[in-house]
Amino acid sequence: MTKIQEKTFEDCVSLPNMILPTSIESIGYRAFSGCTSIQIVAGKSSDHIWVKTIGDYAFDGCTTLQYISFSNVLNSIGDGAFRGCKNLKDIKLPVNLKQIGYYAFANTGLKTVTNYSTTPQEITASVFEGVNLSLCRLFVPKGCKDAYKNADVWKKFGQILEVGETPAVTGVIRYGDLYYDLHEDMTATLVKHEINKNHKGELTIPSTLSFTQYGYSYTYTVTAMEEKAFFNNTELTRVVLPNTMTEIPADAFW
Repeated sequence: MTKIQEKTFEDCVSLPNMILPTSIESIGYRAFSGCTSIQIVAGKSSDHIWVKTIGDYAFDGCTTLQYISFSNVLNSIGDGAFRGCKNLKDIKLPVNLKQIGYYAFANTGLKTVTNYSTTPQEITASVFEGVNLSLCRLFVPKGCKDAYKNADVWKKFGQILEVGETPAVTGVIRYGDLYYDLHEDMTATLVKHEINKNHKGELTIPSTLSFTQYGYSYTYTVTAMEEKAFFNNTELTRVVLPNTMTEIPADAFW
């Protein structure tokens, strides 16, 4: 058996998993489209499926699909191949993949994409339509980060990291009794927040923020403070600033 023909399992809504033999070289047009119960697609002798081509809309609308892993022989993913796979959070694109069709991963739940190709594939924005790339991480081969940062569409990912690199956490978090904005360069800014008006007596701002998230350990250096960070606080009597913060901005303690 070398091919799964077009529409073979289309709308087979009770199919929970699919194990493919290594002899399968291609998956046809809409072969698994509408299989709303399928969660895992894997190979018989390993997790990888050994197909060379995935046809247009092959897994379109597989809303519960969580896991599929490709071998290095994959060279083409068709239009809309994984469109609407809302539970697909992570995908790894093999080194020999040359073509990714329109809307291939549109409206998926992707949070992490690993692309092993040393040269970014030329793709259109439709490939990830409906996915907020600013909230996604892209892992690329060592030494290829700049190439992806300058490539259309790929450059829109919120974080572009080398494979094996620890991803940074960004955005505003609460640490102790204060809020900080975390940056990709591992620095943090103390931000203005409504609760800052309620601090009384003595306040010590730490020089570093250390925590663990998703199995990674992080340490951020507090280097700045927003303007008006403690505006209108009349209860503070003493503030200890870290030596990593070299500037007090306008109206910080007005």
